[in-house]
Amino acid sequence: MITKKTVLILGAGASTPYGYPTGATLYKTICEELEGSGTYLHKALVDMNYDASEIADFVHALRRCGKSSVDTFLEHRIDFLNIGKAAMAAALIPREDEKKLFSEPDDDWYKYVFQQMNATFNDFGKNKIVFITYNYDRSLEHFLHESLKNLSGRTDNECAAIVKKIPIIHLHGYLGGFSWQVKKGRAYSSKVEAGEIKKASTKIQVVSEDVKKIKEFKRAHEALKSADQIFFLGFGYDEVNISRLNTKDWNTNKVIGGTSCGLTELKRKSVENLIGGSVGLHYNRYDKTKTFLEEVVSWI
Repeated sequence: MITKKTVLILGAGASTPYGYPTGATLYKTICEELEGSGTYLHKALVDMNYDASEIADFVHALRRCGKSSVDTFLEHRIDFLNIGKAAMAAALIPREDEKKLFSEPDDDWYKYVFQQMNATFNDFGKNKIVFITYNYDRSLEHFLHESLKNLSGRTDNECAAIVKKIPIIHLHGYLGGFSWQVKKGRAYSSKVEAGEIKKASTKIQVVSEDVKKIKEFKRAHEALKSADQIFFLGFGYDEVNISRLNTKDWNTNKVIGGTSCGLTELKRKSVENLIGGSVGLHYNRYDKTKTFLEEVVSWI
């Protein structure tokens, strides 16, 4: 059981073992598919009543915006907000593949963390862990719910009541709730229909510069302030994203670390200075999140 107050901050790289793209890959996929009229993504937007000229204008601006993230682009171009969120939802929902989630992928850190949360059924929700994620996908909550259900033999509703006690804070929104979370929830499924895409897209949150009034950020700030240890997983260390976590409020007694695969040493040092305190970004040592967690994180 996890008894040390732990916060895991998840970037796009944390979801890639389960079939999801990084932010840069999502950007590239949306650009490439919308530049052709016969692609799945283009057809999906047409089915949502976006006409060809709207799609063309959106992808033209996106391709030439000088950024490599759809989210960042939409922060500046709110005139493309609805079509942009629809494009992201349409690109991500087909990635909801249970086979990839439960077939023990090469870097299966979900399963490793679940094993550290070892407890009786009623005590499972007492694990001192909080997940703060920048990702839209719902793979983590689905994994926890399904794993607990199949391990315990309890019902969906019984497991839902327990899993809901484990905070999973989606700072940028998510692709909608499951039936065990909300009324008329959507199953973890790659099936894509225009109505489902539209519904999911409304749950995506494009964040403005001021996050003080956003409920999810308030929850995140409280969890980070009270945590004993904070770890960044699969995170790109964008300066704006870091600043929105109120790192200046973190006391120096916390253990702070993270993966940094692909970062240059100069970038790593810059990030450590930006976060402040005693930060251990393990420079190019861990290319797998699971290995990092196994060798670096103490849970009790």
